Amino acid sequence: MSVLAKTHANGRLRCVFRIAAGPRVGFGHLMRARALARCLEMDISISLRGGRAARAAADVVGPVVTDAEALRDADVLVVDDPSPSRGRAWVARARRAGILSVSVHDDERVHDADLVICGALGTRRPGAALDVLHGARYYLLDSRIAGARHLRAPQRHLAHPQIIVALGGGQHVVRVAQRLVDAIVSRVPDAEIAVAAGFAKGSRPPLRHASWLAVRTGLTRALLDADLAIVAGGVTLYEACALGVPAVALAVVPEQRRAIRAFAQEGAVLDAGEVSASRQSLDAAAAGVARLAADRTQRVAMTTRARRLVDGRGAERVAARIHALLQDRSRRCA
Repeated sequence: MSVLAKTHANGRLRCVFRIAAGPRVGFGHLMRARALARCLEMDISISLRGGRAARAAADVVGPVVTDAEALRDADVLVVDDPSPSRGRAWVARARRAGILSVSVHDDERVHDADLVICGALGTRRPGAALDVLHGARYYLLDSRIAGARHLRAPQRHLAHPQIIVALGGGQHVVRVAQRLVDAIVSRVPDAEIAVAAGFAKGSRPPLRHASWLAVRTGLTRALLDADLAIVAGGVTLYEACALGVPAVALAVVPEQRRAIRAFAQEGAVLDAGEVSASRQSLDAAAAGVARLAADRTQRVAMTTRARRLVDGRGAERVAARIHALLQDRSRRCA
């Protein structure tokens, strides 16, 4: 029987995500999987490269299965893993099993999958021989973000700016949070600051002049309520831009610099450098926040450009393309 002719008990197709996640690699790949899973309307399961923290966070997407059973009765494999060799091996497994393969990337080093998603801004289009969805129109964001864009209040003059710090889900958040908060308060004394805690396990020290924010269900509401944001160069950068939150971007790994530079060149964010570089970057991020807090005209211009670049409907477009490919395969196999 053809793979595409399988009939599952509930009549739904099955998609398995192969995801890398954890305090070191981050949890953005998991958030992108959740965004796409919401739009696919399939039964979802997760094959995970990561430790206990990753497993604890994976339930926001679907049940975790063993590597051995992951592709059993699957119709689609979606790989979002920054390791070229590990991702390539899973695409090859899918091909041998006759399963549609989809690979998600942040740069041009892509796998030979049936469909390649390369939605990171500033990334060149991969080889023309591939079926590629390229550009920020295809960046995988929670579809609720597109639906919430109209709820964003117009830019106002800020007396007590509400600032959210969202630098990803790893342990680096705990290491830099207080220093960054101190730098912000020194420049914007009346700021109300919340720091997104991420998914990393372990105790979090109390914060002076700020509070921790739990984010397991996503940052959409918190970003809508914020006047300003400091974000890393991953998923939250695109979320802030889609919602129109004036943002300062601070890379937590060198690989995020490309997207941040691309957004900054478009006038959509302020570029504060990289966390690991020195304390100077934290000071630059705080100075950027102070600059935006004092300049309503710049905030309006920035958010207009950012919303034009990212509309939040990438996951819907990718899901539609996946279903079209499955239907095409089914017709050819009939």
